Amino acid sequence: VLDAARAARNLPDVHAGRDVLLWTHSQGGQAALFATQMAKQYAPELAVEAVAVAAPAAELGPLMVGHMNDISGVTIGAYAFDAYQRAYASTTPGLTLDNVLTPAARQALPKMVPYCLLTQSKEIHAIGQPLVGNFFAGDPTKIEPWATLLIKNTPGRAPIGVPVLVAQGESDTLVLPATTDDYVQKLCSSGEHVQYHRYADIDHGLVGWRAVPAVIPFFADVVSGRTPASTCSTSTTAEPATPPGTLPNAIPTP
Repeated sequence: VLDAARAARNLPDVHAGRDVLLWTHSQGGQAALFATQMAKQYAPELAVEAVAVAAPAAELGPLMVGHMNDISGVTIGAYAFDAYQRAYASTTPGLTLDNVLTPAARQALPKMVPYCLLTQSKEIHAIGQPLVGNFFAGDPTKIEPWATLLIKNTPGRAPIGVPVLVAQGESDTLVLPATTDDYVQKLCSSGEHVQYHRYADIDHGLVGWRAVPAVIPFFADVVSGRTPASTCSTSTTAEPATPPGTLPNAIPTP
């Protein structure tokens, strides 16, 4: 995420400055939150001014546990465990798939990970569906070193220090609303400046689109030097869903 901003500054005739606003969705939300908390050390030449995330995969452990017995846990778990094994095996003693995945899951992993979930869901689900209920050998949040790696990759272990907007659809069955509620509460309890929006009848795929009318004024406040409103001291209620076939206010119609 931060390297992308660095690269933009090196493109001729783009004239990209040092101020950065991050706006992402789902796994990208986890990446943006992490990028914000590490920006001063990793990319001191940049100034991340604010971050907005929609349905961020922020609480990795609870999300993993919440999907242990459904197809999302199998498909996304396949990607996650394969990636962690590749990234950490050489530096993490005792890291093995044997204690966290069943033999059937380990056998299926090489067949599943080449597929793209967005464009080849039919293919990956055909492999993964028979593994529902027989994918995990145990709870990865209680099995080391997997438990430590999940915590290590969960944002919140360092201050964010800039205004944060979080959006969550209440009909989201992938990034479960309760996990986002818990993450926002942790941010507020640690003194972060958070604006939280929950949307009734909005699922995972649409929450980024639905949140744009909130994100635009949030960023406008930051750019103009104003402090965006915070919901940390108030009870956040669900905002109504946009009627089907309409665009939220502040999104120009093509």
